[in-house]
Amino acid sequence: MLQLNLRAMKILTGSFLLLIWLSLVSCRKDPPNVILVMADDMGAECLSTYGGTSYRTPNLDQMAQDGLVVDHCISQPLCTPSRVKLMTGLCNARNYTHFGHLDTKWLNIGTLMKEAGYRTCISGKWQLNGLSYKELYSDWDDPSRPNQMGFDSYCLWQLTHPRSEGERYSGPLIEQNGKLLKTGPDDYGPDIFCDFVLDFIEQNRADPFFIYYPMVLVHAPFVPTPGSEAWIDPEDRYRRDTAFFPDMMTYTDKIIGKIRNKLEEEGIADNTLLIFTADNGTSTAIVSRTKIRRVRGGKGNTITDGVHVPLLINWPGKTEPGKHYKGLIEFSDFFATLAELVKRDVKTDGHSFLPLLEGKHYRERKTVMVYYDPMWGRNANRHRNIFVQTRSHKLYQDGTFFNLDADILEKHPIDSTEMTQTEAGIRTALQDELGNVPGRLPVTADVIVYGGTSAAVSAAVQTARMGRSVVLVSPDIHLGGMTASGLGWTDSGNKAVIGGLARNFYHRLYLHYQEEESWRWQDKSDYGNTGQGSPAIDGAQRTMWIFEPGVAERTFEEMITENGIPVFRNEWLDRQNGVQLENGAIRTITTLSGKRFRGKVFIDATYEGDLMASAGVSYHVGREGNDLYGEKWNGVQTGVLHHGHHFKTDISPYIVPGDPSSGVLPRISTGDPGKYGKGDHRVQAYCFRMCLTRVPENRVEITRPSDYDSTQYELLVRVFASGWREVFRKFDPIPNGKTDVNNHGPFSFDNIGMNYDYPEAGYKRRKEIIAEHTSYQKGLLWFLKSDPRVPAEVRNEMATWGYAADEFTDNGHWPHQIYVREARRMVSGFVMTEHEVLGDAPVDQPVGMGSYTMDSHNVQRYIKPDGFVQNEGDIGVHPENPYQIDLRSILPRKEECRNLLVPVCLSSSHIAFGSIRMEPVFMILGQSAATLAAMALETGKAIHAVPYEQLKKRLLEDGQVLEYQRTH
Repeated sequence: MLQLNLRAMKILTGSFLLLIWLSLVSCRKDPPNVILVMADDMGAECLSTYGGTSYRTPNLDQMAQDGLVVDHCISQPLCTPSRVKLMTGLCNARNYTHFGHLDTKWLNIGTLMKEAGYRTCISGKWQLNGLSYKELYSDWDDPSRPNQMGFDSYCLWQLTHPRSEGERYSGPLIEQNGKLLKTGPDDYGPDIFCDFVLDFIEQNRADPFFIYYPMVLVHAPFVPTPGSEAWIDPEDRYRRDTAFFPDMMTYTDKIIGKIRNKLEEEGIADNTLLIFTADNGTSTAIVSRTKIRRVRGGKGNTITDGVHVPLLINWPGKTEPGKHYKGLIEFSDFFATLAELVKRDVKTDGHSFLPLLEGKHYRERKTVMVYYDPMWGRNANRHRNIFVQTRSHKLYQDGTFFNLDADILEKHPIDSTEMTQTEAGIRTALQDELGNVPGRLPVTADVIVYGGTSAAVSAAVQTARMGRSVVLVSPDIHLGGMTASGLGWTDSGNKAVIGGLARNFYHRLYLHYQEEESWRWQDKSDYGNTGQGSPAIDGAQRTMWIFEPGVAERTFEEMITENGIPVFRNEWLDRQNGVQLENGAIRTITTLSGKRFRGKVFIDATYEGDLMASAGVSYHVGREGNDLYGEKWNGVQTGVLHHGHHFKTDISPYIVPGDPSSGVLPRISTGDPGKYGKGDHRVQAYCFRMCLTRVPENRVEITRPSDYDSTQYELLVRVFASGWREVFRKFDPIPNGKTDVNNHGPFSFDNIGMNYDYPEAGYKRRKEIIAEHTSYQKGLLWFLKSDPRVPAEVRNEMATWGYAADEFTDNGHWPHQIYVREARRMVSGFVMTEHEVLGDAPVDQPVGMGSYTMDSHNVQRYIKPDGFVQNEGDIGVHPENPYQIDLRSILPRKEECRNLLVPVCLSSSHIAFGSIRMEPVFMILGQSAATLAAMALETGKAIHAVPYEQLKKRLLEDGQVLEYQRTH
């Protein structure tokens, strides 16, 4: 009897302890479990809670009655953008880089909850390993990435196997905790995912857990479910038909019912925060009905039907049953809410709605911002935009403004002239919000051309003519580079090898000067028609080789306008952080203003090669030694005096002639000039090609600069004293009584030795160098005009000259562009040298031709061993015939950059570049670079893989000249 009583007491005690445990489990309120369920492609119109009448969803209806309904939950228009935003709480501008990818470096909800002590699980659709970009991500096939993002357990579709290897419904391809499940046609993916969640709930009911369940339903393909009659026949389980969409909705609802029932069974429903939402609007293939309208799914679109998704929240004892919250909630808010729930301070763009759930004071979100860049699909650019909205109005980045209550499909933008005062106030407020967007949508095109040079214009025009999208990103406000900035006396060489767009440009100039009204300041009959090697106005070839800067610029602008090319001016590449490289290819470039530009191929058409350098491509600055390429005319050239730009008499460099102890005159180096033939860091001198005139009605007087210092020109006084009088030798005549002023003589407009650091200098330092050159040249003009030590005949003639009043009108009649004769030069798999220029070495893959003299201006002014001053570096070696320029010289090595072309700072030795660097050649190479880019895009090949013969054929079709009959 005693034994029976003891046994009974043990049973009673055990039962009592069990009851206490169950009571503790059911009463535990802190911390709550969290289950976040996200349907795939389900707009709000699909649920009766939001007025839908097309589908039966009793479990979701009951969930709405038992908890909180958010009337205005705004997602992203597409799945991955929504998932990335939800998981990280950040605007897509910050961390959405590719469709189907999320970098593990970002704090996400899995890690957030795990670090807060939760057991974590994810089940359903992953799509975040970067399966579509295997060439960019080395870890695309790493099955541990969900674990790296904080999830203890996972059961996922599209983890390391892409959709092409298996679907998600009948006989699904599912990976579970590092293993590939064996499934057959009787297995239904949503059941597997749901069972995994239910098992996780059961196993972790005694601990706080977090479940993220991104469902695969109700995404296409629209196929039968186990609840469909068609499921009976295994062959029908893969039949696609929108008629199965209602069954898929019903099955989604059934899964929600199973989860809610499981929570009740385990006695933890009262301590579980259950959230149901969807990632974006319904598929456009689905048409649903609501009580007030017929709704075509808006997935992928920024209209309300693309982003208005259901949001139902159950938290027994916290959320008020049946309550509708009419404010705004968006996808970054989920992360912010969970962060507040676990009391963690995090960086987020979201606004926590935890107080709303707990019935506390809640500061409502007044607006929602959506940054939408799909990065996916053929119509990726069709709807990409940024918008900010209230519950009733929406403003897009492009300025369109809608009243959503009156125009839900956004068919009729509100005209500013018809706007009410209230609407005007709303629009202003939304405009202010747009100004706070953390990032701007990248401007996207097939080809991004960086630069404002003649080559840049040529490349952009050719790209457009070949049917590819292109944008021109120009650091300069004025297009055309030196061609439009004073270099009107074209260094053209043999005109027969100038073809394509370059010849078209000079033909357009010819047509301009055929018009009588083009000769405003000079009669056409009075123009001397002098050119280089041929008449300036070549009637036989209908080309014009000598021209005014303003006419050149207008011609370039016409070419841009005719081809509808977007131009972004005064946009300077962020050289430190603005080039995004992925797997050896440039993906985007960002300018200092914050604008981003995304393309498939990039063309660096700058004089400096800034994009090339920032992309990590090899390059050289200065002169190579002759021994590097077996050249004769490279390197230091002391004692070589090819032109008249040297001191022809002995002139002392010292302040007191002949006395070294007195110091050295300005602008003379005291350093060692270097050993003959050896390489150095020096680059040939820069100057401005000034446009001057003697026409009184168009002349602006040359005045004394504010920083004028006559001592800078002491050396020129001694040159004059030696009898030199060639000041005006290179005042080359251009139309309308103007002149293109170039350097000439031992001391002239070339600012020798003052530019060595320019190629690599930052923007600030470059501006200082340019300012110094400006000061030097303006001061020299004033010196020639006014200093009594200048011979009277020179002063008198200089007094007749002035700046052309109708040129460079926004820059004080001073050229916009300094003449960067050379800066960086790429080093690729093929380097153009003097051997190719002089015809001593073959070129196998020509993409253009040059013919001008290998012309290097002086690079230094030094003191000779005999104590007299001399210039060094001025070389002029003329090739007997035009020469070919190789394709590989404009292509970086493939291993350095796979999608960049460099037609200006091409791969060339210093001395060869002295010939190649002519503006017509830059235009030719710009066109050829763009042709290669467009052909690569047309064929789907990399730029290095386009067969040369195919490229050559297209170049010839477009008028490029690739061969020339030699004279010997």
